[in-house]
Amino acid sequence: MEKVYDLLVLGGGPAGLAAGMYGARARMNTAILEKGRPGGQAATTEDLENYPGFGRGTTGPGLTQAMADHAREFGTQFIADNIVSLDLAARPKKVVGRKGEYYGKAIVYALGAEPRLLKVTGEGKLRGKGVSYCATCDADLFEELDVVVVGSGDAAIEEAEYLSKFAENVTVIVIHGEGKVDANQVSFERALKNPKLKWVWNSTVKSINGEELVESVTLRNIKTGAETDYPTNGVFIFIGYSKAE
Repeated sequence: MEKVYDLLVLGGGPAGLAAGMYGARARMNTAILEKGRPGGQAATTEDLENYPGFGRGTTGPGLTQAMADHAREFGTQFIADNIVSLDLAARPKKVVGRKGEYYGKAIVYALGAEPRLLKVTGEGKLRGKGVSYCATCDADLFEELDVVVVGSGDAAIEEAEYLSKFAENVTVIVIHGEGKVDANQVSFERALKNPKLKWVWNSTVKSINGEELVESVTLRNIKTGAETDYPTNGVFIFIGYSKAE
């Protein structure tokens, strides 16, 4: 049988990193399985000023890297693999990855969430070709270009501001009426003062258009039903998250 861990943590976001740190500190043989870079969603947010104890100037990648380093200092091991299946009835419990099999006396499930899709024409075809769900990852690709942000929650407004550091213009597509967003008021009021941000209210994205790269989005006004093509070089989608499988 392969090596048996006292604790296997599935997922390397903040919750998984904390579990790994506590497990290793308790002198348990602990490993974290993560398919990508540790940090989860928090690592994709550049400006992270609402984490308790950390004020302005904190970045998602910086904070989550510190969490990963903290876990490593106590002896947590990191395994890069994509989980395929679990056998929780086995003793010890069995985790099957694409690269190997892993066994643990106990398992912490901390797989987090995935970006929710618009599910409109062109989204899948142009993903990675102008369609993105991570401003921190892709903002520099749109320097001096025009982009749209879909959504009006905290992530959408905060990432729109981050994008404005790179893009020429950032247009926020909001399903609600003028002046109404789902984000906290502090972030919204700050965004309203940003001269690079434009706002399109009462609207949804019907399709994302382009051949090899994003060229435009078709917007639909939910009040009038009118449809318009809006030229853009990129589409950043922040409409929430769904539980990761």
